[in-house]
Amino acid sequence: MTTRKKHDNKIRSKIINLHREGKPWLEFSKNCDVPYSTAYSWILSDRELPLRRGGTNRTKKTPEISEFMINFFDTNIRGTLKKCQEAIEAEFGVTVCTTTINNWLDCELFTLKDARHVSVGVNKLENKILRKEYLEKMINDRSNGRNKLQPVFISQRRSIENRQSS
Repeated sequence: MTTRKKHDNKIRSKIINLHREGKPWLEFSKNCDVPYSTAYSWILSDRELPLRRGGTNRTKKTPEISEFMINFFDTNIRGTLKKCQEAIEAEFGVTVCTTTINNWLDCELFTLKDARHVSVGVNKLENKILRKEYLEKMINDRSNGRNKLQPVFISQRRSIENRQSS
């Protein structure tokens, strides 16, 4: 297997600049032992530096961003991935999606749990009275030997009350 011959970036830049200026780049490339096809592909790409080949992937994540994310969720109990995304963009000028932030947090062994949302009407007086009646009925039925209760929903309860009042 033959290995690729490495050419100096200075030679590459010189050939591209000669072509841009309309000067004889082909003679210069022959003097530097650069094949015509290689020099021509450099001219077509119009890049003075070659593209990066292989190596490690570049990432937007830095140790500062990692620390910022963890501090963000430590100080903002109800913080969301969207709010963290906006804070990272404001603080560091880095745009990342919420899925990426979640993956970064997973790598830091940091998990987010959904907050338990309490319904607004849970502690209304009407519901407290219904719960009290339900418990009294359950205690009464257990004392009479019945162990199994059928759950009665508010809509069913209202229809029962409407039938009884008619």
